[in-house]
Formats: sequence, C-alpha cells, structure tokens
Amino acid sequence: PIASRELKSMYGSLKSVIGSKVKESATWSKFTAFVEQARRWEDSVGEVLGQRRAMLHQLIDLQKDAKEQFPSVSFDSLPNLLKRIQGVRKWAARERKAIRDRSTLAQLRQLLVDRKDECQKTLSQHTVRIEIEVARAEEWSNRLSKAVKSKAPASVFAGLLEEVQQGDALLLVQPEDISLAREFVKRYCLCNDFYQDGDMMIECDLCSDWFHPRCVRMSDDVAGRIARKSGSYQCPRCCLARGKKYKYGSASEIVAAATGGAAAPTAA
Repeated sequence: PIASRELKSMYGSLKSVIGSKVKESATWSKFTAFVEQARRWEDSVGEVLGQRRAMLHQLIDLQKDAKEQFPSVSFDSLPNLLKRIQGVRKWAARERKAIRDRSTLAQLRQLLVDRKDECQKTLSQHTVRIEIEVARAEEWSNRLSKAVKSKAPASVFAGLLEEVQQGDALLLVQPEDISLAREFVKRYCLCNDFYQDGDMMIECDLCSDWFHPRCVRMSDDVAGRIARKSGSYQCPRCCLARGKKYKYGSASEIVAAATGGAAAPTAA
C-alpha cells in the first residue's frame, strides 16, 4: 500500500509536469477523483475525531469506507481512528453491562468520568442512554430538593415517588432521596392522613406513630403540655391492643369513630 502523504506528493509532482492533453484524459480524471476522495476521507476523520460529541457509528463508517474505497492506501490517521474505535467498543461493553445489571446512579456517574481518557468525546449508544438516565435522576432529585425547601404538599412527593415506581428501565434515583420523599408521604394517625406543615401532632411511646390531638380526643393545649414536659403518651390503638385504659376517653370508641368517620369530642 502507498502512504496517503506519498499519494498526495506524487499527485502534486505529476500535476506540475504533465501536459494539458494528459490532464484531459479519462485516466487522469479518475486518478484526480481518487486522490480528492482520499483527501476528503482524511478531512472527515479529522473532523469526526475533533467533534465535541462524535458517535461510534460515525467512526465505524469511516473505517468501512477506507477498507472498501482505498484498500491500496495507508492513511496516517487510520491508526488513531482504529484505536479510538477499539477503546469505545471496550467501554460500550462495560456500559451495556452496567445497564443490564441496573448499576446505581453513583456507579454510572463514575463510569462516564472514567471512560473519558480512552474514549475522549466519542460516544456509543449505551453512553447516550446512561447520560440520559443520569440526567433524569439528577433532575428528579432537584425537584425533590425544591419540594422540600418550599414545603410542598404531600401530593407533590407522592407524584415524585410514582415516577420512580412507574419509570421505564432505569430512573436511577438515589435510595436516600427515595427515603426522603417517602417521609413526606407517610400516613399518620387514626385518620391515616399525610403530615401537613404546621399540624399539631403527638407521638405514641409504644408504636411511635404520630396523632392529631383532635383524632384522639385531646386538645392541642393538652398535647402541647405533654410535649413541653416530655410526658408519656400512649395512643388509643395501643391501649386497646394491650387492654389498657386510655386516659382521654374510650379507646374502642375513638378507634371506631376514626374508622367510621364520626367526630369525637376533645378533652380540655
């Protein structure tokens, strides 16, 4: 094979010495077209390898063109092209495995960082998918942070959790973020409702559930006094389960009222 630089040098030398009749011949026209195509191929390699984001299939297409159209030419840029293809293919296999194994968000972030030295700016289809999924997870986490800071209603957090549960393939949200969102949609009390910012609630020493004073026949003042004095409180449900007397009324009536929706009078 002839080196591409020698091909161009030969073409330039011949062009300067041959006569006009030779230049008009079909053979010279074909040779000129061949040299121009080879030059454009090298230019294309330089452009693709220098792109901010190039796809692996672009490199493979150039490799195929060189093999089919210029089998007798040894391009100076071909080794770099083949080296890049080999590197990206190796990382594409790792990326494919990471997707199949449902790697964590942190693992995929690190994979995107580690691949850069060898692959530089060339991506496989698996790279693109990982980038999309990492971006989706980060966007989800940002919305969660904004919801927490703005004290959004429970329905917002429920919607975020639904996206995770119904998301396709990945949506690789951090486990701690999911746990945080669940805290804001956790249901409390006999009324089985969400916590709303500003709600007065009291914790049961036995089951650690939280209760609205109004739902357990207690006034906010009584609940406040217990909280301020770090007093003990046992909810109607726990008292009923343990056969204990509930301090603020009939435990069975209170639990039944909550189930049936009947209002319960409060103790002052």
